[in-house]
Amino acid sequence: MKQFFKENKNQIILYSLVAVIGVAAYFLFLKFDSFQGAFRFLISIFTPFIIGFAIAYLLNPLMKLVETKVLCWIKSKKYPERYQKVRRMISILVTYVLTLGVLICLTVLLIPQITTSVETLFKNIPLYIRVFSANVSKWMQQYHLDANFLDRLLPYDTMTEYATALLNACFGWLVNVPALLTTGFTNTIVGLIVSIYFLYDKEKFFRNIRTTLYALCKPLTAAKAVNITNMANKTFSRFILGKIIDSAIIGVIAFPFMLMIYRPYALLISVIIGITNVIPFFGPFIGAIPSALLILIVAPERFIWFIIFVFVLQQFDGNILGPKILGDTTGLSPIWVLVGIMAGSKLLGFVGMIVGVPLTAVLYLLFKAYVERRYQEKYENESDSCPTN
Repeated sequence: MKQFFKENKNQIILYSLVAVIGVAAYFLFLKFDSFQGAFRFLISIFTPFIIGFAIAYLLNPLMKLVETKVLCWIKSKKYPERYQKVRRMISILVTYVLTLGVLICLTVLLIPQITTSVETLFKNIPLYIRVFSANVSKWMQQYHLDANFLDRLLPYDTMTEYATALLNACFGWLVNVPALLTTGFTNTIVGLIVSIYFLYDKEKFFRNIRTTLYALCKPLTAAKAVNITNMANKTFSRFILGKIIDSAIIGVIAFPFMLMIYRPYALLISVIIGITNVIPFFGPFIGAIPSALLILIVAPERFIWFIIFVFVLQQFDGNILGPKILGDTTGLSPIWVLVGIMAGSKLLGFVGMIVGVPLTAVLYLLFKAYVERRYQEKYENESDSCPTN
């Protein structure tokens, strides 16, 4: 029997691989509902750990800054490990206090005003549509245009229905912020606890993963996996944290200008511009279109000023602020950025639109390195026949 397995090792591996792929295809295509249910069940189990890892990943740079720059004086030559643990615990405490303080301040200051603005907006939509229709009618009469064309172009009932639906889709989540905060409360609390353990024992955690890799894989394979992980971490951390900082600055810059353009919904529009700016490429359009529609309906005389402001703001972000904060963190061409955003949005929705770009960048760099290595292997001894164009 051992001789049989030894002689037919390759065939057995091939047939086993085909069988595994066949079973996987069966569950994916013929039993998709069952597979999807099982996948969701697994995700629900690991959701607190995913949340905890995400929180720890986002807070790690701040904790490192506090630990290495602010609390660097907490050390001892006699008891280095003991003081290191004390410094780590204090750093984690300071990081969470600062973060929670900022979130509480933002919640207390922004959420009530935004909720009030959204509720007022929904209540006044019919009035805004009526006034907007009256203004357009006046313009049509002023320029001697066909009134019947106006009725076909701007049917009041249809416009009210569409505007309500669009604004509800764009802004409705703001009204439900309290409900969103209470949904998954248990997962969030457990995730916070898990994040503390991740931050406290992160070196031990990654050391165990590294040891496991080297124990189960060949040294070269394990080393490649470690290098890929380091590259992915660098790409993701620089891109996501940089995007968050960049979008926060854009939202803050937008607020005083929106006060000059249209005060009643200045905060609401500034928050929308800042949040949607996190999404690469499409973010500015996603935030500008509903905001421009709102300005057009409630204050059409300020519409052109708003368009000019958004254009200037996005040029400033795309050419000055964004490159200054992010640099060339992905190295992707626009077409690959689009691919990452579209694929990410299909798989993970809003979150996928954000993480899709750095994930695509990592895959692109890996594929590029593989192609370059194969190219060199193929033509290193055939320089004369190597194509140059």
